[in-house]
Amino acid sequence: MASKKKTLLFDLDGIVTDLTGEILRRINAIYGTEYKNSDINVWEFHKKGSPVFHKEEHRLMAEEIFIRPELTRNLPFIDGSVDALKRLQSTQKYEMAFVSAPYDSNPTWVYDRTLWFKETKINKIVPHLIFTHSKSMVDRRYSY
Repeated sequence: MASKKKTLLFDLDGIVTDLTGEILRRINAIYGTEYKNSDINVWEFHKKGSPVFHKEEHRLMAEEIFIRPELTRNLPFIDGSVDALKRLQSTQKYEMAFVSAPYDSNPTWVYDRTLWFKETKINKIVPHLIFTHSKSMVDRRYSY
């Protein structure tokens, strides 16, 4: 029998994990800069022509960090995100899943993110992790 629960789909980066903040923390540690998440005003802030960084070498470092193995294995949670997911889970009204796009330039992105999913035990709250380049193909009637 099909579940009568509504399905909630969540992106990871910027919703549950702080990928942007982690990249900026690494850049700040290397260069002594003070970039913040609020400085990011474009989607692909690490790409050539991005207006975010004060120096091209900072942008190049962001680009390099994106392709480093282990990046998605150790991402911090956004404050409050786990509690919000737990509250949704406790209602028992929803089937929840994460939907994430692989970053093809990073050879371990999917593997590391899968390890993160298991090692952080977030899979006890949100039991499904879907990787796809075509997020629009995933049923999004209830996605946030």
